[in-house]
Amino acid sequence: IDATKWAIADGVADGNRICIYGGSFGGYSALMAPAREPGLFKCSVGYVGLYDAQIQMKLSDTSRDEGGMRYLRRAFGSTRAEQDAMSPITHADKITLPVFLAAGARDPRCPPEHTEAMFAALEKAGNKPEGMIIASGEQHGYYKLENRVELYSKMLEFFDRHIGSGQAGK
Repeated sequence: IDATKWAIADGVADGNRICIYGGSFGGYSALMAPAREPGLFKCSVGYVGLYDAQIQMKLSDTSRDEGGMRYLRRAFGSTRAEQDAMSPITHADKITLPVFLAAGARDPRCPPEHTEAMFAALEKAGNKPEGMIIASGEQHGYYKLENRVELYSKMLEFFDRHIGSGQAGK
């Protein structure tokens, strides 16, 4: 958020043409940043992201040993209230920009249940994501060429609609 504001203020970026995209922690950030700073971004793509501390603490490979659980408690808090405050899914009502989501169907680090739950939470909040891919056979990232081509082609179309030559009102 700070870097985006700096880039706009310094004239490096056009504040009307900024989307946020990231994978893993970046996927988390791509959904949490618009909840924390509404209006800064024009669209968001979350890829193999962590959106719900509860899912992470129950289903991820990180949760399978005490060291991983200690990390998750440090990162998201030890109480349900702290964990919810740190989870984009509980802020779905604040995420009003266009969203696209992608996950690997066999991702042990950020299980696809995150993406399915984030999609459902946004839809319930009245902001159904424009797209979602849960790629069969993929894990914490897309490694099959055909899956990468599909993901990046859809992302480019999504970005073009919202910040490119195809953006509404242009």
